[in-house]
Amino acid sequence: MESKHLLKRVHGGAILPTDHGDRNAFTYRETKNKDKKLELAQLASEYVQEGQAIALNAGTTNLEIAKKPSENFERLTISIKCLFRSMPYPWTKA
Repeated sequence: MESKHLLKRVHGGAILPTDHGDRNAFTYRETKNKDKKLELAQLASEYVQEGQAIALNAGTTNLEIAKKPSENFERLTISIKCLFRSMPYPWTKA
C-alpha cells in the first residue's frame, strides 16, 4: 500500500499520506493542539505537590510541563528537549 501511496509506514503502524510531510515529525506534533497542551501542562503542574518530582518522557505535551515555572517540584527526564526547555529558568539545577 505504501508503494501505491495509499499509506505511509511509520514507527508503530501506518498513517495516511499528506502534503504536510511526515505528520509524526516532532516539530509538527509540537505545534499541533498547542492550546490543549498548555492546558494539560497547567493541570498537571497543579497536581504535583511541594517536594515531589515528576518524570517526563519525550512527548510534546511534556515540553510544556517542563516549561511551567515552579520551584515546588523537580523534573526528571530522559528528553534532551525537555531538559533544554527547562534550563532557562532559575529552578533548574545543573
